[in-house]
Amino acid sequence: MCRSEAAQALAGLDGAQLSDALQALASRLEDSVAGGPALGLRFEAVQAMFSALCAVYGADAERLGRVTPLAPGERSNSTNVLIATTGLLRGANLELFELGMWQSWSGMK
Repeated sequence: MCRSEAAQALAGLDGAQLSDALQALASRLEDSVAGGPALGLRFEAVQAMFSALCAVYGADAERLGRVTPLAPGERSNSTNVLIATTGLLRGANLELFELGMWQSWSGMK
């Protein structure tokens, strides 16, 4: 399936169906990294997914209040979370100090 076909298939899903598809994708990705690099994915695709997930999470956090992107008991380990956090800050050209200041101002600590 090419990229445009995949996008068209996803566009036809309602919220519940898309949620199920995302959960299935998350499981497949988690299973794949256990043995090495994730399925030979293009890094640009991973970046696009991170960007989209940040937008969805940001909107949910603003709407719902204090929510966390990882559910209790998630399988991501501390090292992976810290690596991702560092990468997100670097990608957005932000310093840790700015995160602390924003948390203080926004009440999102």
